[in-house]
Amino acid sequence: MAIIIIVLILIGGAYFVFSRKDRSVSIQDVKNQNNKSSQPPNADSSINDWKTYQNKEYGFEIKYPFNVNSKNWAEETPNMALLVNFGRNLDISDNVVSVYIEKGTSITDLDTETGKENLFNNLLINPEYIKDEKIGKEGYKAKKITIKNESSGIDFVKYLVDHSGLLYQIIYRRNTSNIISASEFNQMLSTFKFIK
Repeated sequence: MAIIIIVLILIGGAYFVFSRKDRSVSIQDVKNQNNKSSQPPNADSSINDWKTYQNKEYGFEIKYPFNVNSKNWAEETPNMALLVNFGRNLDISDNVVSVYIEKGTSITDLDTETGKENLFNNLLINPEYIKDEKIGKEGYKAKKITIKNESSGIDFVKYLVDHSGLLYQIIYRRNTSNIISASEFNQMLSTFKFIK
């Protein structure tokens, strides 16, 4: 009888020890999973295969999805020093994302009516759509302008950044999100940087 009691105690003890070990492993696995999911994903991991547009003359670069094209249309527009479109680029108006530098303008032109007309192609801009933001790899100071007009089909976001005496304008036409999604545009914007 004593042997049966000792065997039962050993079996019970072994069960307790192994079940606690399994439970502690399970708890540790859950903790590890929680730590993994709470860590921010690597933003660069999804853009590693993207193309890089680099312009040494104007000193900047930006990454863009591998399934779209880039083209400089500046020679078609006499008032622009640079106009790079990202999209299908079948013609100059086929732009989803554009980076351009307009001659003889800066962010301070937002304070004048003539400047607003130049910067927004005569669109009426409500000041509530202009916000200060930081963009790019280095957190450059920018003005974010949101324009939406249902009747005309205009729907875009424009970022203005002054750098080395030039005004860089980065525009996303939101109604073309089937070519470059809003998420992809935000990733593009996060890769924008000035180079020497």
